[in-house]
Amino acid sequence: MQRRIERQRRNAEIAEAAANENKDSSELILRQQLYINKLWNTFMRKKMEKEMKRSQNIDDAFKAIKTATQVTDVQELVRKFLSREQTYSQLLTSVSEAETKIDKLKAANEELSVRLAELTLDSSEASKGPGSGKTAISESDSEILLMRQESDKVKREQQRLSEKFKGINIVNDQVSSWAKRVYQKFGLLTDD
Repeated sequence: MQRRIERQRRNAEIAEAAANENKDSSELILRQQLYINKLWNTFMRKKMEKEMKRSQNIDDAFKAIKTATQVTDVQELVRKFLSREQTYSQLLTSVSEAETKIDKLKAANEELSVRLAELTLDSSEASKGPGSGKTAISESDSEILLMRQESDKVKREQQRLSEKFKGINIVNDQVSSWAKRVYQKFGLLTDD
């Protein structure tokens, strides 16, 4: 009986030792997992902070654009920039057409000036004779005045378009440089 009790006590000690070992083993595994998760959390947090610092300039630029334009949708901003390109090309076309029109009006003005000079000479010769040349001069004069007015109007329009073109050129250059900087920043972000 003594042996039996002794055997049961040893079996209980062995079972208890095995249970303690199992418990220690599972605690060790859980402790290792906890340390691994803490390490992973620290790594990911540092990586997130690094990425946030990198993208801070882009975020600031977007906030500035958002504040200035009251537009929060990125796609809408892209559409606006693209439409500026179209407006820019349309203005180039308008300036070119205005310059062509000015050249034509200058040529017509020169022709009319030559014609006026001829008519003035004819009129001075005709004033010595019968006075029939005065109606031709007054019609030519009014035609020349109209052409000069139209020429001045086209010159003013061309100057206005030229100034607008310069302003759009400046804005286009600014937008292009901004877009290059943003592209470079996004390129740096996507390379990692």
